[in-house]
Amino acid sequence: VSPRASAARPMRRTRGRWTLSDGSGREHHPRLRPAREPSPALDGNHDFACLADEMRSVGIEAHDVTMRAWQFGGHGFAGFGHIPYIAGTWAGEVDDATLDRLSVRALASGADVLVTHCPPAGILAAGFGNVPLAARLKGEHGVKTHLFGHVHEHAGEDVTVGSTRFYNGALGARLVIL
Repeated sequence: VSPRASAARPMRRTRGRWTLSDGSGREHHPRLRPAREPSPALDGNHDFACLADEMRSVGIEAHDVTMRAWQFGGHGFAGFGHIPYIAGTWAGEVDDATLDRLSVRALASGADVLVTHCPPAGILAAGFGNVPLAARLKGEHGVKTHLFGHVHEHAGEDVTVGSTRFYNGALGARLVIL
């Protein structure tokens, strides 16, 4: 099921995340406030509705992160929200061949900021992660910053590998100065 196809389902907030509800209706995340600057938005495997639409509904100028680099503040942002196949019940689950194609397209966009939901395997990934992306990041690319989440065990952590700084923003918001 695609996240966009499920957007009509009722949702509720649980521990700071959007989740499907029993039909009791929708509420906005209390921490979403209008920002002074545009914000990138990327759906993850818990997002069965469009995050950018939710952000816009409370006055945030949100931009969906896509394969085409979005220019802001002298940086190009590109990426994807897909994750490795788990059980077929989460939004954005795909096979490794699809993850590889997505990784190639995102890295070819020319963006210096890569935004993905899932980390590359082996980097703040706790035994999980995107194996094809990890392999592609070992080659030539122009990514200086990689923003991701998904793996809660490394929430809030960052590390530099080669010339790329990796940030795991799972379970919350984090200000990253580029």
